[in-house]
Amino acid sequence: MDQPTLITVAQQTTIEQTIKKSRFIATIAPISSEVAANQVINEVKSSLPKATHHVYAYVLGDHNEITRQSDDGEPSGTAASPVLNVITNDNLHNVIIIVTRFFGGIKLGAGGLIRAYGSSASLVVNQAPRLQRQSLTAYQISLNYDQAEPLMNWLTERVVNIDHVDYGAAVTLTLLLESSDDTFETDLMNQTNGRAQILETMPTTAWIPYQSKN
Repeated sequence: MDQPTLITVAQQTTIEQTIKKSRFIATIAPISSEVAANQVINEVKSSLPKATHHVYAYVLGDHNEITRQSDDGEPSGTAASPVLNVITNDNLHNVIIIVTRFFGGIKLGAGGLIRAYGSSASLVVNQAPRLQRQSLTAYQISLNYDQAEPLMNWLTERVVNIDHVDYGAAVTLTLLLESSDDTFETDLMNQTNGRAQILETMPTTAWIPYQSKN
């Protein structure tokens, strides 16, 4: 069975906006466990100790098996829920968003809080680079040294990624290709006049830059 296409963020990213004198600082980060989520929460709290609220939501698992959220003192339903909605609506997995608020003296009301926390989460999601998990095929090929260097430019453009290169008696490369690519072996033999050796192929998965279908 094919694994679902998962989308996550590539790195921790932070944005800031001011709404009616309140500062909202949103941080998004990839996480692999609840321990990692708590580490990000503690890091943000330690770096912004005078903040009024540290609202967060996170999801873990291929099917969001673990979901956690905290309003951190804001009225129930006005803070963490809109943050979580941004995560799920954007089909993100294994991520945490923390929105830190410095109260500026003007109350926003329930609707204003929902918009402020939701927009802060949306801004940081749109700013963060994304990765997607893709089903791939790993090829291990062997080339003579006189073949390898001229072929590298072609391989770089032809495959998803050159995962590993080993320089021994011959040059052995591990290449990642889209599983639907059914012409690679023929193209490789054409490029090397039939001299390349395909040592092994196997299905695998990898995180690659997200390619929007829009």
